Amino acid sequence: MKRQQSPARDTGYFAGGSRSFIWMIAGLCLGALALYMFDPISGRRRRSLVKDKGRSLGKEAMESVEGQYEDIKNRAQGAFEEAKESVSEVVQNAGPHVKDETLVKRVRSKIGRHVTDPNSIEVEAHDGNVVLNGKILQKEIDPLIESVRKVTGVSNIENHLEVSESNSASSMHLQ
Repeated sequence: MKRQQSPARDTGYFAGGSRSFIWMIAGLCLGALALYMFDPISGRRRRSLVKDKGRSLGKEAMESVEGQYEDIKNRAQGAFEEAKESVSEVVQNAGPHVKDETLVKRVRSKIGRHVTDPNSIEVEAHDGNVVLNGKILQKEIDPLIESVRKVTGVSNIENHLEVSESNSASSMHLQ
């Protein structure tokens, strides 16, 4: 059996079903919006408000995108620098073999920059292992060890330095 439709639905606004009703409501809303925006008395002010709101939203969106861009850029630079530093450490630690005499000369040059009396310190090197002997002032030991650690070819430091509180470096050398 076929189902019969009521005669009221076949004519007028409901002839196309609910879809045409939705289009009718959409048309009414667009018409009301047009009247609202193009009203001769207040329409100019309303259009200006809509334009200003649009510009403001666009500016906020651009600032948000720029902020996200800066954040991503900074994170990428940080990751790159960390990777570069890691590779540098690996290369430095597993770098080319340095002759013992060359390593002693490099360490001696660093000692001269950080110690009051560089002649009071003896340096020995064996396959990247550096042995430091002698007397040094308390305030000079940390900078010295840190600078020797950065010398290319140094893999280990044996610290046999005697720490002195005295400020007279020349008296340390003479003893």
